[in-house]
Amino acid sequence: DDVAFATVSGKKLTVGAGVDGPTFGDGYSITLSAPPKADVFVALDIDDAKVKVNPRSLVFTPSNWDPQAVEVNASLYKGENNTYIMDSRMALLTHTMTSEDTFFDGIEVASVDVAVEFSAD
Repeated sequence: DDVAFATVSGKKLTVGAGVDGPTFGDGYSITLSAPPKADVFVALDIDDAKVKVNPRSLVFTPSNWDPQAVEVNASLYKGENNTYIMDSRMALLTHTMTSEDTFFDGIEVASVDVAVEFSAD
């Protein structure tokens, strides 16, 4: 029997955050194991408001189920006295897959750990 799955190309990313905004980003791709019979939607959620994910959702279709890229970058948080907090932190990026194709609907997609490092501009 065939097994449905989605492959995440990078499960650990590192991005740089500087005073003037992101200094360097990272990315990964998601690939389906087979062509879907109906559109497959993947929602991306990050647990850190200063980490930006682009795009925030993906759609795989029966006619276009090529691997899809996701880009990630980050900014610093401001603390007391409106100064930047220049420490490193971790964020977790999760995926939720839905589809009318029962082969893909609700399957588990690996999460991605994002290391946010302070980086001088």
